[in-house]
Amino acid sequence: MTNEAPVVVDGESTVDMPEEHHDGTNNVDASDDEQESCENTIHYNLMPEQEDDLQLSMLNNTSVDTVSTTVEECTQVANEANNVQVTQGSSSANKEQWNTKLGSTLAYILGNTDDVIEFDRARKNAKNQRQDKFLLDNYMHKLAIIQTKVSKKKGELEKDIANWEKNYFISNNNLPTYDNLVADSVMKDKLKQIETAKVIMKLKG
Repeated sequence: MTNEAPVVVDGESTVDMPEEHHDGTNNVDASDDEQESCENTIHYNLMPEQEDDLQLSMLNNTSVDTVSTTVEECTQVANEANNVQVTQGSSSANKEQWNTKLGSTLAYILGNTDDVIEFDRARKNAKNQRQDKFLLDNYMHKLAIIQTKVSKKKGELEKDIANWEKNYFISNNNLPTYDNLVADSVMKDKLKQIETAKVIMKLKG
C-alpha cells in the first residue's frame, strides 16, 4: 500500500527518494555535533549531485544528463533533501566507503554485499576511463545483474508491507491508511526502499 511520488533520474546515482506527503521531512543530514553523538546512525546519500549518464558519455565523449519527464515537478523535492537515515546493522555500510553515490544507494537497498561492492568498483572504473569499451561493457553487465537483485528485493519489501497491512486489519478490523503505514518507522523505511528500487530498475547507464 504505497503512495507513488514522481522521481527524478539525474545525477551520479539518478535516484530520488519518495516524496514526503504529510510531515514534510526527509531526514536530512545532521550537524557535525549531532553526527558525533549518533554512533548507531548511518547516512546514505540517495540524492547525489548531478552527473552524466555513463553509457552515453563514454560513447559520445560528452556529458549527457539522464532526466525523467517529471523532472520539473520534482526539482523542489530534490533540492530540499539529500540524505536519509537508517539504523546501523549488519547489512549497513557507511557512505564514505563507496566509490560512487549509486554504490551507497544500492547498499541502502541490498546491504553491503559483494555484488554491490563489485558494481561500485566497476562504475568507478568506467567513470575514470570513459573511452574504454571493455570497462563500459563490464559495467553494463553488472548493472543488469544488480537491477535483477534490486527487483527481487523490491518484491520482498512489498510482501512485507502486504503482511503488515493484513495484520493491521486483523488487529483493528479496518484497512490501514497511508498515514497508518508511515506512522510505523519500519514500514516507512521499507516504503522508501521500494520507491528507490523502482528508480534503480529504470537506469540505462
